[in-house]
Amino acid sequence: MGPCFDLSPADPHSPAKPVLPEPVLSPDTQTIGEIIRWFEQAFDWENTAYMSYPYFWARRNTWVGRLNLTTAADDPLFASFLAAGYARVVVPVRSGFECAVQVYLFTGLPWLGGGEVPTVGMPRRMDCIWTWRRR
Repeated sequence: MGPCFDLSPADPHSPAKPVLPEPVLSPDTQTIGEIIRWFEQAFDWENTAYMSYPYFWARRNTWVGRLNLTTAADDPLFASFLAAGYARVVVPVRSGFECAVQVYLFTGLPWLGGGEVPTVGMPRRMDCIWTWRRR
């Protein structure tokens, strides 16, 4: 027939049946989960690229400290990251999310709704995106 489950209360002193803590979820948990899911789906995180720039791209008063870093000598990539004065990160947008990401860049809010992405109040530079999407 199927597995048998013991639904009797667990004994807190028994290692065979430990008492597990109950998760405490805030009322905003669902909304936060939707936002996280949007970021995971909208950006192609697997293809993120970055480039570290030399120390002299930083403020001049931090140059000596960046040049004297010795904590990551066994990992040259990590050491170059710590000593970098600037970093450029490129996170590609997944196909189909171009307009939604433009709305996010303009408003600071991810587009979680269904249907067409709103265009009211968008700056002129975004017209090219909607023109491209209609092709």
